[in-house]
Amino acid sequence: KKAYEKPVHEMLDRVLEALGRRAFTHVLVEGGGGVLGSAFDVGVVDEVYAFVAPCIIGGDGAPAPGGGRGPAALPRAARLVNIDWTPLGSDILLHARVRNRARHA
Repeated sequence: KKAYEKPVHEMLDRVLEALGRRAFTHVLVEGGGGVLGSAFDVGVVDEVYAFVAPCIIGGDGAPAPGGGRGPAALPRAARLVNIDWTPLGSDILLHARVRNRARHA
């Protein structure tokens, strides 16, 4: 398969392993729901910055903030701690640490 045909979590694992070999200790992962969900799936998210806008979108094909496999049950969901909310115009910036970083099988 070509690199772009592989599941996102496999590519993310390989990229992070390569960066680790080069002594990178901090990486910003920015992307859509699939990329961000996969980062949670492989257990590498320890801090979150997220913008919350005052609008609701929905529907079966609507974009989601987190894709990937996700936790099998709510108790395994990532929990945010040390939460800080900052108003920015009509939006809100959420900054928090991730308490549990268990991989999602």
